[in-house]
Amino acid sequence: MKNSMRTILYLMHIDWNWIKQRPQYIAEGLSKKYRVIVMYKHTYNNVGYQHRKSNLVELKEVYTIPNKFSNFKISKKINDAIFTYNVKKEIEENNVSIIYVTSPKFYKNIPKSFKGKIIYDCMDDHLLLGNSDKKEILSNEKKLLDISDKVIVTSIHLKETLIKRYGDANKNKFTLIRNGFKGPILKINQMNCVGPKNPTKIRIGYFGTVSEWFDFNLLEKSLSDFSNIEYKIWGPVDQGISIPEDLKEKIKFCGTVEHDELYRVVSDCDVLIMPFKLNEMIKSVDPVKLYEYINFDKNIIAIKYPEIERFASFVHFYSNYVEYKNILNFFEKNRDVSYSLKQRASFLRTNSWENRISKIETLIEEL
Repeated sequence: MKNSMRTILYLMHIDWNWIKQRPQYIAEGLSKKYRVIVMYKHTYNNVGYQHRKSNLVELKEVYTIPNKFSNFKISKKINDAIFTYNVKKEIEENNVSIIYVTSPKFYKNIPKSFKGKIIYDCMDDHLLLGNSDKKEILSNEKKLLDISDKVIVTSIHLKETLIKRYGDANKNKFTLIRNGFKGPILKINQMNCVGPKNPTKIRIGYFGTVSEWFDFNLLEKSLSDFSNIEYKIWGPVDQGISIPEDLKEKIKFCGTVEHDELYRVVSDCDVLIMPFKLNEMIKSVDPVKLYEYINFDKNIIAIKYPEIERFASFVHFYSNYVEYKNILNFFEKNRDVSYSLKQRASFLRTNSWENRISKIETLIEEL
């Protein structure tokens, strides 16, 4: 039975129906031991979103002024007031003892009168996401670090960045808890549902958000150099992202699929890729998709940076286009998966979300 004295108000910076990732996994994982109330802003233009309910957490969807009007100062103030009102209401009505925060923007919504504990899960370098007022983020994140009892970071680079940016006064609050894998570990025969692979084509897949860090230039060059490769992309394209017109015809954009359908749609791919531009934001990322790619028992190509070098047994890394091209040349002759089933299973068990959430529960009990 959940401990009725422990209610967590989980302030989530993405819509619950956005691609399932760390915020949703952790919320559902914690709900097995605690009462978890997930609060997030409603998204009006939710084309490409998934459709999922949850029997584990309590979802509190807050309706505010739509984003296209929220750039006006008065609209922002109204939205902040609406969200803060809902936060206070949940605290008062549900005896909330812990507020779990996934973004610095929620600092201004936490009542100063709140007497419980605050956990800040810093999942990304929010200052570099490029969609908000940087001065406001700097101010809010510094204040959030000051009032938080625990600060979780997903990568060593992110921890070092925060300490460099805000000073080391709060460094003893930091705990590294990386992203993880959500089981079950698939049986390989599940992956053979589409039929034999085409020996003359290399089918390359990507699933996830397509945003400003997506390296279209890399894909465009490879399509010019190789006549036998085919790219398929599953996932939403962020607003404001312009896909080169000639690539729209050469790359198959397949839209968003439910998370449980991913293994089926990528089953005829020979390779899965993570084609990111290497910038300061990406250097702080511990990508959930690499764990999922490994579960699908596929060859993997990814941009190389220190935070993910621990995936070296499973991933073919590149640092520039020449190295990427050499990897594709290799796959033209060799399609065998570069790691064993034993390696795969051991890695996924060790890096499961269950293990990650167990560490978060330990932090909560320490509070």
